[in-house]
Amino acid sequence: MPSHRACDRCYKWKQQCIFKNDAEICSQCEGDAAICTTLRLQLRQGRRPKVKPIGAHGAMGVWEVSSVSSSSNQRSIIRRVTRLPTTATHGQIIVPHTRALSPVSQIRGANWSALPYMPTESPYRSNITFVEQSPFETTPGIINRFYATYDLFMFGPSFAMTLRGAFHYSYLSAPRLLQDILYAMYPVTRLAKLKASPWDQTDIAKGTNSLQILRTAEITGSQEAVSILALGQALAAFDLLTYSISPLLVLRFSLSSIRPWYWKLSINPSLEPVIITSILWDTIDCLVKREIPVLKFIPGRPQIVDRMAGLCTTILPIFFDLCVASKNVKCQLESGSQIDFEALQSIQQSIISWEPEIPRDFNSTFSGPEIVKMQAQASMYRNAALLICHRMLHPIGTLDDTALQYARSIMDDFSKFSALVPPGTTLQNVTFPILIAALEIRNVPKETWRNIALSAAAPTCVAKMLAFVEYVWVERELGFTDFILNLVDTGPDFDAIP
Repeated sequence: MPSHRACDRCYKWKQQCIFKNDAEICSQCEGDAAICTTLRLQLRQGRRPKVKPIGAHGAMGVWEVSSVSSSSNQRSIIRRVTRLPTTATHGQIIVPHTRALSPVSQIRGANWSALPYMPTESPYRSNITFVEQSPFETTPGIINRFYATYDLFMFGPSFAMTLRGAFHYSYLSAPRLLQDILYAMYPVTRLAKLKASPWDQTDIAKGTNSLQILRTAEITGSQEAVSILALGQALAAFDLLTYSISPLLVLRFSLSSIRPWYWKLSINPSLEPVIITSILWDTIDCLVKREIPVLKFIPGRPQIVDRMAGLCTTILPIFFDLCVASKNVKCQLESGSQIDFEALQSIQQSIISWEPEIPRDFNSTFSGPEIVKMQAQASMYRNAALLICHRMLHPIGTLDDTALQYARSIMDDFSKFSALVPPGTTLQNVTFPILIAALEIRNVPKETWRNIALSAAAPTCVAKMLAFVEYVWVERELGFTDFILNLVDTGPDFDAIP
């Protein structure tokens, strides 16, 4: 008999599951940089056991023995145990308490000083027990394959290890919480990059189930908060790459849920790959829609370079202030009261004087293409914010030449930086400035949208943004002369993405 049964992924896709040299991850999962687990219920081999009386009040049951070899290679392993209504440890038999599936609020204490860490208690572990024998293993091959799958969500391979580590920690904190969505994200991301369809309805069902988990979860501590934040971000990305119904609604819900614990999370650098992306995405969408983001980014340390925000982490607090000021102006316009433009003008000056903070080891830490992509994003985001400020102060028909100049600067940056990256390389995380520029430049080439990695993988989301752009131009040609962002409230629904 084989020493390992097929893992969950190989079992689902009917692939040959091979564990080489008693490894704890199969060859298929290792090659695809995927999570390798055996969480499904294992059927007992042979005939079904019978319960027979062995005394006045006795019965026979079946326990599953989980053996740990003394010659283990000291890697992290996952062992499933059958839950019984007692707690006992005898030899190599592990029998924890029975616990019903309960809210996230019952997850217990993680060690926040050393990530990755595996908590021992979680309500989402009713059928599994994790045994941590050594720190989370990473090898260059695993990291490279992880990046090859999830490169949509980072500037380059330099960010792959920290992103994988952050989600690995979130997963181990509450496997039942993130299990379905992480399993579904792997095939969905690959199909989105290949532009293949239709979607596997099994994966869609996993996303639906994860959405229900997010909706009903409760949080009482910082450990639960980071798991919920990771779940919300993964669900938003899942929605973005599939049907793009309302990814920002899901993201904002998760951000609202963890708000009381945000300060504690923000001071942990290991969690930045999860925290900053969610705040960036929410803030960008609010800039376009003149709403207030759920959270204002609080830098936990200086000179943060993020996988999606890049060098723009220091401008995120200014973006939040711009959202607040534009929301106030919007409310003043709707109420007919006197408009106070002083806050907008002050923020405009802050954006004009803003420059990204470059770490000393920036050139040695990141590759040439990564540096070019982040420099492009910083320049384009700055011009996009200035264009928004300008259009908040000046309606259509007033200083249109200045607005067009900002828009052309955005497109010039896109062309200039695109020429600096190797052939076949696309810019990343610059959809937001292209959207803002398209409101001032008629007929931005569709090839531009396809040359942005995340936009190319999310055609439904891009189609909704283009529908709004077309609506704006129809209104302008019909003589619309009000503030351009007023059209957001009357036009087709869309979600802005970084």
